[in-house]
Amino acid sequence: MILRKIRNTRITRIHTEIYSKKAVSSSPAQILFKALRCATKSTKPTIFIFFIIKCQNQLFLGKHCEKKMENQVIFAWAIIFCLAVAPVYGQYYSRTVRAGPRVEKITRLHFFFHDIRSGENATAIPIASPNTTQDTPTYGTLYAMDDPLTMESELTSTLIGNSQGLYLDLSRERTKFTAIFYADFAFTTGRFNGSSFSLFSRFSAEDATSTIREMAIVGGRGAFRMATGFALLRPTWSNTIGDAIVEFNFTLYHY
Repeated sequence: MILRKIRNTRITRIHTEIYSKKAVSSSPAQILFKALRCATKSTKPTIFIFFIIKCQNQLFLGKHCEKKMENQVIFAWAIIFCLAVAPVYGQYYSRTVRAGPRVEKITRLHFFFHDIRSGENATAIPIASPNTTQDTPTYGTLYAMDDPLTMESELTSTLIGNSQGLYLDLSRERTKFTAIFYADFAFTTGRFNGSSFSLFSRFSAEDATSTIREMAIVGGRGAFRMATGFALLRPTWSNTIGDAIVEFNFTLYHY
């Protein structure tokens, strides 16, 4: 509704300038110049169409209609001008401008991630795998996950969201777990309800609970739009089947 009012205001302004008393007594060239000046102030193609119609009416139906040949030449130049400018508005991109100063915020988060491969309620399942061997039984296996995120390390503690994504097992040695990990961490409650951020990074561990590791934050949406940062994670529990509980500490930079 607001945009429609603005458009109508621009059209009214052009109409007033072209059909003012001063314009009626102007020459065809002056009418054309005035209409062009009004039309080029707008970035809307509809304004150029409106300009063509109004300029035609003024030149051929007004007091200058007796100068038909001269008016036809002027009107032809008006059409050429509009056709030359029109392709600019048909591009797939808009004008690039310098971004203004923005205040960067830092948010720190702490919660637990539950990756469950076993049982009826598994949250991570293999969706593709190559021919396996006894030496590297999981190498090349792709997992889809929908892992719960909780406030505490117990699965029964407060649920705050979930982590959905994929990870590719690249463990060529039984004693070392390596994976390429992509996941979207989304929140379903609290201050950041409806917002999420994404990890895309490599994860490697000599054993499941040895040391703290780091992963990269590559983006986000909602409150975490344009997020960057890092995650420090520490596996707190795992078993031989592949189930694991991981403690995450996130540092996010966003606007």
